[in-house]
Amino acid sequence: MRAYDIIRRWIRRKPISVLVKIYKPIDDMWNNEPLDLTMQFIQLMKRYDKNYHIKAVHQHGVFPVLDADRQYTPELYAEVLKDGSKAIKGANGQLAIIDYKRIIEPGYDEIWLFGGPYVGFYESRMIGMGAYWLNSPPLEMPIKPVVVMGFNYERGLREMVHNYCHRLESIMAHVYKSNYIHSTYHGAWDYPDNDWERWLYENGNTHNKRGEPPYSQDEFAWLRKFRWWHLV
Repeated sequence: MRAYDIIRRWIRRKPISVLVKIYKPIDDMWNNEPLDLTMQFIQLMKRYDKNYHIKAVHQHGVFPVLDADRQYTPELYAEVLKDGSKAIKGANGQLAIIDYKRIIEPGYDEIWLFGGPYVGFYESRMIGMGAYWLNSPPLEMPIKPVVVMGFNYERGLREMVHNYCHRLESIMAHVYKSNYIHSTYHGAWDYPDNDWERWLYENGNTHNKRGEPPYSQDEFAWLRKFRWWHLV
């Protein structure tokens, strides 16, 4: 093995420190335990030399604070689970998002959030100096960039992988300065210009393959085929 390959492999296997924040104000809320899902996800990512290390786990017995200091109560949340139209909305009329500045803590490479539906997580977000689109708007803050993942313990490992695949798409779009991935989600697959775009043309995006119905993609297969781990 060449020295360059040894160095690159060492860099890829360098531990990535993670803070896990679990928002589970109702003890018996769904069967999937966040820490079980976390360990399944970490074991899967080891196959791709992503060496995630859980540095800390913070359990929160409350709902996260949303924009404009709003917050679910157990009573309101129970109503929302029966009728999603009662979910707290933001100024744009869409689902209210958590106040991300409140969840940032120094000393971690990534923060993984766990909550139920409607709690207001983006699937992934980059926060810090030089932050860019990561399947959600970047949030500039005077800190080292940190990636925040939003996971739903009502779901399972496949949905966690789904979120991660979208994250990879965003990073690759940034690296290649390419909008091609966004075009594919609107059915425009023509004229790929580089290796990444040609790979998408052949393998599809996180949701579907070229010429096939929406959500026909197998996220696990997509992840196995992805070959730019040294860039992400």
